[in-house]
Amino acid sequence: MVNSVSQLPSVEDITSHGNLIVNAFAFPNDGCEDEVGRLILNVKKHSDSDKEPGCLQYTVVRSYTTEGGKDWIVVFAVWEIYTSHEAFLQHTQSEEFKTFRAAADKLVRAPSDIKFFYEATDKTV
Repeated sequence: MVNSVSQLPSVEDITSHGNLIVNAFAFPNDGCEDEVGRLILNVKKHSDSDKEPGCLQYTVVRSYTTEGGKDWIVVFAVWEIYTSHEAFLQHTQSEEFKTFRAAADKLVRAPSDIKFFYEATDKTV
């Protein structure tokens, strides 16, 4: 497991790995839940289209959690599967992704929790 894009293997090394799996959690600020959800679903719509052929799955769920014993807060969890590191990097260049990232500074509690995994294959185990 790696925790940032900078820790991902190089594009040249990607052939020895399985699919890239990204798990991200976004914690909206109070009152921003619907706007965050709308922006994430715009990213999903683009990711699920033919415009991102390297995106195999983009699943968004809305849930609730507690934070240090406080009241329930909304959390969005996203599971993404890409055919390669390059496909993920292309995803981050979409206008929908850039729009979400630009708005996230004001709408989402920092930091978001993002994890990167590679699917285990015969080549990687």
